[in-house]
Amino acid sequence: MWFVQLAGMLLFLVANWVFSGERDFARLNEFLFRAFDRPQTITKPLCTLRYQDVVQRIKAIHKKYPMRLQIESVGKSVLGRKLWVMKFGRGKKHIFLWSQIHGNEPTGTAVLLDVFDLLVREKEQPFVTEIWNGATIWAIPMLNPDGAEKREQRNAQGLDIDLDAFDLQTSEGRVLKAVYERFRPCFVFDLCDGDQRHTGENTGQLAALTLKVPAFDSKEDSLQLQGKKVAAIICDVLKRYLDTHIARGHQGSIRRTFADAMQNWGTSAIVIESGSWKRDRDTFIRRMNFIGLLTVFYSIATGEYQTANPEVYDTLPKSGYRSFDLLIQHANIIDGTGIAPFLADIGINFEEISDTFGQWHSVGKIADMGDLTKLAAKDTIDAAYGIVTPGFIAVVPQLTVASVLDTSQIGTFLREGFTTLIGSCLLKGIVTLRQDLQEVWWNGILPNFGLLAEVPDESDQEIFDLALQALLQGAVALQDSSLNPQLYTMTQWFKRLYLSSSVGLDAKWNGDFSTHNVRSMTWKRARKLGLLHRGKVKLGFNADLLIFQRLVSEQHWYEEYDLRYVLVNGHKVVVNGKILPGDYGMVLFPSELFGEEHPY
Repeated sequence: MWFVQLAGMLLFLVANWVFSGERDFARLNEFLFRAFDRPQTITKPLCTLRYQDVVQRIKAIHKKYPMRLQIESVGKSVLGRKLWVMKFGRGKKHIFLWSQIHGNEPTGTAVLLDVFDLLVREKEQPFVTEIWNGATIWAIPMLNPDGAEKREQRNAQGLDIDLDAFDLQTSEGRVLKAVYERFRPCFVFDLCDGDQRHTGENTGQLAALTLKVPAFDSKEDSLQLQGKKVAAIICDVLKRYLDTHIARGHQGSIRRTFADAMQNWGTSAIVIESGSWKRDRDTFIRRMNFIGLLTVFYSIATGEYQTANPEVYDTLPKSGYRSFDLLIQHANIIDGTGIAPFLADIGINFEEISDTFGQWHSVGKIADMGDLTKLAAKDTIDAAYGIVTPGFIAVVPQLTVASVLDTSQIGTFLREGFTTLIGSCLLKGIVTLRQDLQEVWWNGILPNFGLLAEVPDESDQEIFDLALQALLQGAVALQDSSLNPQLYTMTQWFKRLYLSSSVGLDAKWNGDFSTHNVRSMTWKRARKLGLLHRGKVKLGFNADLLIFQRLVSEQHWYEEYDLRYVLVNGHKVVVNGKILPGDYGMVLFPSELFGEEHPY
């Protein structure tokens, strides 16, 4: 039996060596990387994370592990939502974290739930035991639930909670200060989302994480030094994944955030801003936070952070340099207005836009044009001095809901450069225009799509009633061959368009790149249909774009161009003739009705 006991002792020693405080946290790193792949606490898109999701998950973890996790309601938001604190551990070193102090920054909230779930679940792991015995971790996930419900930065008062550390005019800020005073932690962490287009100074690399150790005055003190050492631990453990994608945050000239204040009150503070990544941003950035925080907890609990080199933090590149989500380089732009072509780069950034049903869409808009050579981007297209135009717009009377949902049929229009299609709905019987638009929205589409109401030849009172219903249900225009003055007056009431059946908005492109011809296919049509922010290559416009490249054969250039890329709302939907999967098109309502094109 002696060899069994010896084997057991060896295993114990190996396990304790793995997490015994070696500066190289490689094995802990590998364990945490794999552990993150277990069923995650939050599986829905982070942009849809709401207060009730978080509360349910907190209570579910506590119910399953009541002896390992303590939870407590410590106050309420302005609108009366309870703010919860989670507690793990029994050690003397208190660590305090909060997330989502800005309601539209949910990454840290999901990370905290992931972290606490692992701590209570993996109680047999030696590093978890070290944390349990050496530290006590307190966290408030989703400090601003009122803002989170509306995906707004500020609270229900319209105040930025993070700037309320001294005035304490927000109930959420008062709760944060009270919890801090109650436990007087040695370290605090503010988990927030930073600008997802920031890059590191002189690196041109997106900042996946930005670390900031506040300095309440210009002179470094022991508190800031301790914070830098903790930040260095994060840098060291994540370097294998992020390399040059970690940046250092700027020190603001007016230091009034809670992290700044707590540094002044006697605590080392570290701000972790979650940035961007090229693919699967939410999962990857959560994983990096997960690994970094758990390693830091272990290093604080054991005191290992004391051996870290603070210069690792000091040498990080500063953040704040601009980047784009998509950069189109070397483009000869025919902008749709009729002016002469010009050479420029085009920077595109995506915005999250909510539709009528509360669904969120990633919509690319033109953020900058000109010489953008030195700016970085998540994705780049080299137009190779080819032609870039706005996406073409057409009215296609025969285009039904069934055909617009048929990828094989709609692919023909996309391959010819049509990014916005307007079908028609004949005013006969019961008007189902709204239901038709809803069906298109529900199934998702590649091009943008709207409907106009087609008036039959006969005109009677029933037609007027049907036309009224169609306009109320979202028709972008009425199309009438008889040019009825009463129907025309009705469209004026609704600030809608009244088109003759002969209006030239057909889906045909003759390959003529004259500025006049491109204008007639794009901006001129957008104006006729009342579509704002489409039909031009212009700042603030939706990035419906076509990229044509000149044909080349054995070093001979031809005056013919091939359509290589079709972009709808900034997303690639056609590349070299191949239709890519997705549902990036928007169902369009009349711009005059909402002040802008509105996704259904």
